[in-house]
Parts: sequence; structure tokens; C-alpha cells
Amino acid sequence: MITDKILRKIKAKKRGWVFCAKDFHDLGSRNAVDKALSRMADDKNSDDDNKITRVTRGVYYYPIVQDGVGIIPPDLNTVADAIARNAGISIYPSGALSANMLGLSNQVPSQNIYWTHGKSMTKHLGKNSIHFKHVRINPIPNTPTVVVMVLNALSYIGKNKVDDSVIKKCSKYLSDPDRKSLQKMSSRVSGWVSDFIPKIVAA
Repeated sequence: MITDKILRKIKAKKRGWVFCAKDFHDLGSRNAVDKALSRMADDKNSDDDNKITRVTRGVYYYPIVQDGVGIIPPDLNTVADAIARNAGISIYPSGALSANMLGLSNQVPSQNIYWTHGKSMTKHLGKNSIHFKHVRINPIPNTPTVVVMVLNALSYIGKNKVDDSVIKKCSKYLSDPDRKSLQKMSSRVSGWVSDFIPKIVAA
């Protein structure tokens, strides 16, 4: 039964996973998976071990449950990634969000904004919202998200605030393949940002 197959895959991913029907494309048709996930989320009699919750249309959460607190809300970045997978679009955290996520800025952005080549939209999730803003995105195909985040963060914090500490923080998030991808992006970014790329790659 497809529901049992879906449950096994969810449990293999552990609690905290945020997912959509496309994450189960190997288990059945899109329509069958959609219906199964919807039934599972709406099942009021499901025991806690098998319970999933609906985050937004087409996106679900295998909740982390804490004694005395209840369900812990899902990580918003993970939710954004699942929404993007469900919509078939690429997204990248905005400059402010990238800087915060990489530890380059302690300032928490007032809005959770992601840039996308898709259409602009906003998803309201309880007290939080995720904004997808259409912009012209021109990374080399298959450029790792973390590489685009580094470039976005640098542009956001500005040339005068990029010091050795910032360079080291950016570098620590990059694997060797990421560094090669970053080098390839040199010709696609503004002059002063490209000047720092060799330093980040070498750090």
C-alpha cells in the first residue's frame, strides 16, 4: 500500500523533515502520492508516531515533538526548500538572509525573502511568512546554493565590511567542489565582489 511506503520513507528521514509529493516520485504517481499525503495529514486518529502535519498546500512536516511543549515549528529555510521543490523552481536566500545564515551578520532579517526565477509569491505560515521574489538570476547551471549565498551575502554587507574574519567564515562553508564553482562565478559578479573570490577560495 502506498501509504505504508510513504511512511517508511518519512521515518527513514527522521523527525523535522519537510517534504512534498515530488519527494516520493519513486513510490507511485503524483496523483496517488498527493492523495495519500492529504489523507495522512487529515487523519485525526493517526497515532503520534505516524502523524504528519500540513505546512501549506502540498507541503508537509514530520513534526518534532517536545515533552511539555508540543510540536516544534519546522525550520523556515527547510520549508522554503520544500515549497521550491513542489513548485519546480530554484530559490536562493536574499542577501540579508544569506548573511545571517552564514554568520556574517547578527541582524535577523525582518522578512524571510528568497530570490527565484519563478513568479513572486508569499506563503503565510502562522505568524511567519516566506516571500519569494522574482529576480533575474544568472548563476552557472548547477551552481551550489551555498556559493550563491556567499556572493549574495558579500554584496549585502558591502566592500568596506569584508575583512579576514568574513573571508574565513565564508570559506568554512565551502567544500572543494564549491570552491571550484565559486571560481567559475568570478566573471558573473560585480568587480569588487570578484576581487574577494580568490581570497575565499584560498582561505
